[in-house]
Amino acid sequence: MDNRLLRNTVRLEKVLPRFVRLTRRNVSSVKGSSPSRGSDINRRRRRRRINVNQQHIQNQESKVLDDKIRELQKLAQNLKIQISTKKEKQVESEFKNLDKPITDDELDDIVSEILDAPKPNTLLLTDDIHNNNNNNKGLKLFDEPARGIQFSKPIIERIGISIQNVLSNENLKWDNLIVDLYENKNGFDGLENKDVYQFLRQIPSNFKLSPSSIEKIEKMIENRKTSSAATINEEILMNLYANVENVEKVESLYQSLLLNQKQLNPPVFSSLIKVYVKSKNLTKINEILLKMKELKLEPSLFNYTNILSLCVRLQDSKQAEQIFRMMKFRSLETRPDILAYNNMIQLQIKKKNVYKAIDYYQELLDEGLKPNTYTFNALALACSKDKKFISKGWYYISEINKRNLDPNLTTFETMLRLSARDGDLELARALYLKISEIKPDISNDQNITAGNESLNYLMMAYRDYKPNHKPQSILSKEISIIRRNTIQMVDFIGLHQNLIKDNGIIKKRENLPPFLPLKTIFMKDQIISEAKAIWSFNVVKNPNCLTYNNLITFLRIFVEQNGDKHDFLQNFEQYTYPNKEVETQLKKKSVDNSIDTNEILRAELENYQVETQQESLVSIENLPPVLKYVKSFNHKIERESSLYYTLLSSGKRFNDFKICENAWKERGLYRKSSKYLSFPLKIRKELDFKFAIEMVNTLINFNQLDLAYNVVKSSEDSFPWNFYVLKPLYVALKDNGYYDLSQDLSNICDIRKHIPL
Repeated sequence: MDNRLLRNTVRLEKVLPRFVRLTRRNVSSVKGSSPSRGSDINRRRRRRRINVNQQHIQNQESKVLDDKIRELQKLAQNLKIQISTKKEKQVESEFKNLDKPITDDELDDIVSEILDAPKPNTLLLTDDIHNNNNNNKGLKLFDEPARGIQFSKPIIERIGISIQNVLSNENLKWDNLIVDLYENKNGFDGLENKDVYQFLRQIPSNFKLSPSSIEKIEKMIENRKTSSAATINEEILMNLYANVENVEKVESLYQSLLLNQKQLNPPVFSSLIKVYVKSKNLTKINEILLKMKELKLEPSLFNYTNILSLCVRLQDSKQAEQIFRMMKFRSLETRPDILAYNNMIQLQIKKKNVYKAIDYYQELLDEGLKPNTYTFNALALACSKDKKFISKGWYYISEINKRNLDPNLTTFETMLRLSARDGDLELARALYLKISEIKPDISNDQNITAGNESLNYLMMAYRDYKPNHKPQSILSKEISIIRRNTIQMVDFIGLHQNLIKDNGIIKKRENLPPFLPLKTIFMKDQIISEAKAIWSFNVVKNPNCLTYNNLITFLRIFVEQNGDKHDFLQNFEQYTYPNKEVETQLKKKSVDNSIDTNEILRAELENYQVETQQESLVSIENLPPVLKYVKSFNHKIERESSLYYTLLSSGKRFNDFKICENAWKERGLYRKSSKYLSFPLKIRKELDFKFAIEMVNTLINFNQLDLAYNVVKSSEDSFPWNFYVLKPLYVALKDNGYYDLSQDLSNICDIRKHIPL
């Protein structure tokens, strides 16, 4: 926006009441005027008619004038709001001389200029010849660098038309500018030191140039380096190399400064701290802090915040809290900003301490800081980890809207987590589709999926759906509006429309997940069918989504939604395979008369395929093209303890003892494999204890009480059995007359006995 227009807008705000008052006075004076008296009656009647017409015209003019005044007030207010969002320093510099009085003669000019503000210039010289990116803005004839970037006249003359690369702060292309300067414009040759320094200082401190561009800058400096500019240039180069995490170059430049006994300035240490933070080297950071203390240099807020973020990434809560307290009480300049508080909230998320995260939020409000979108995303994410905080999580999402902040991809992903935890399948489906639409645009990749975590939470929503459950997002009027708007943002029916002839839209739809053309699904068959289609789609598009967490959540859908046992076994066999050592033992059939689990699963599937062959053919025909060849992909992961646990649990739920038997026999072989034995002893004992608990519960379910008791008795010296865990077995033994066994079980669960894992 033109600076003069901004200045005049604020000046208009000041004089607008006087302008309105004077205008209304003039209109009133016109309204109050009356025609001169005359003796002739006809003349009086004619004048009376004229007065009526004049009054009508004056009323209309007054109404139009009122509308214009309201329009002026609204326009001035809108512009004032835009001005208030600028940085304080920029605002102060723009409005230094606004307090000088405005004469009546200037008033009409100001009003006229605002009402007749120039429209955008359409006479643009497009840069398609120089760049194939059609999203770039055009280059005007007399363009200057983007706001905040200031080049000296020699630099502007040197870079010429390459200035197009730094016209927009939203789309800076420093790499293109530097390459052109190096290859076509003789670099810095012939430029004064001050011009070179000013040019380099315009590169944002956190901008990540390509390593090759930084090397070109270094070569351009070396070709004309002088002693007066060497230290300055080395500081800048250190920062540029720190942005690309080049520890070797940063340390080399630092050693050069020490060797030449150059003055060490705070920016030098800032670059060192930045690069060591990115390489997670706390030891080196402590050395730098000691060096700064020796030179009596105080770390800046930027330095402290960087170190704090590293402690959070390393989940070193003790040191993070120490740094945070130091920032509070060291000086006013180092008091924690919103970034520091966001880091502390993030730390509490990793510790799953929701209460502490909320305390930090309240503290930053008390400090007068303004939370941003990241703050509310982080708080909502913390709340999504515990079901009793779901409504609080939705409150933080609504705060983004209340404070006129912009939601981002993380906001939608956090909303998906909340809806999945809350069993809100309708909202989870809409959010997953929305994420699938916007994520490729952000990543500039048309083949990217919504991501592994988003897939896991969508599968969780399918798994935990209950027909009569009322999600917490509909209990609040404000949040229910957000929920409704989110669902209306996506079009499930449009995914299946074939009337569209636009190839771009068709291609985009092919990259979207194959949802059913229904806004709401609630039937078991619908849920399982759609979950299978979405899962297969993701495995084909992004095989990396085939993780243990995702697969287990997907397999549990068949169990929790009362799906078909054979369907579960088919997917278990399709996406998993046994450890090689286990497979060898299974083939020998020499360990405890073990039965080949694969043979059992295949036998089960053969019966199932005979019964449902016709149905399968029909369903495949209805699948999108991308899913018709999903069977040809052999994407599998090796079975490990969590998968055997899932298999055992599913056998219990499907009431099939054979599945359970095969699960613990195959896992028994897996326990003896070299891979399992490579785990630390503590982890192995934890996994074994968890599986043993599920074995006991499974045997109780099949009324195999003596076997359940034997599992506990044989491991009483290995696992910390307690009455809370074994209460179901204790009750079952007493109810079935096994009083001696129940008494022995009570002794095993003696509260004085404690065997740590």
